[in-house]
Amino acid sequence: MIGNRIILKGQVRSLAEKADATKAVSAAPGITCVDNRLEVANAVSLAY
Repeated sequence: MIGNRIILKGQVRSLAEKADATKAVSAAPGITCVDNRLEVANAVSLAY
């Protein structure tokens, strides 16, 4: 946590879990910015 900003790092099992994490953390008192760097495990890269 940096001031009112929080950075999420690690792996989750789905995009839904990633979104849920952002939503849950955003609801915490004092948090004004969530930098969600969570990666979905076993996600197929769509980048070429």
